[in-house]
Amino acid sequence: MNTLEISEMATKFDKGKPSFTSIPQKALLEVAKGFTVGLDKYGQFNYSKRMPVTRYLDALHRHLNQYLAYADKNDIDESGVHHLALATCNAMMALDGILTGTIVDDRNVTYKPKVTNQTELTFE
Repeated sequence: MNTLEISEMATKFDKGKPSFTSIPQKALLEVAKGFTVGLDKYGQFNYSKRMPVTRYLDALHRHLNQYLAYADKNDIDESGVHHLALATCNAMMALDGILTGTIVDDRNVTYKPKVTNQTELTFE
């Protein structure tokens, strides 16, 4: 600890709260680069508009595929951003749309479970 003694430190009650410093910072920076490319290409907060979830999921899978297939030198997209960061951007935009209610859920309803009671799910 710097020059402060433990007894001199302030009290802060943050147990159970999200720890943003636990997020890997280099990865977060690369994700921010992906969002900056999106800002320049589509405009600020474009992800807050209504969008079918499968559009984000398709883009996410394309970037994962590019990474898994060694498709680009150093795994960098033509935008200059790592494919895994761009996959993460798409996952974050899909999740944000789900949490804010702007996502259009166009998933295949064939796979939607039927609820038979509170504890049991069945598929038809």
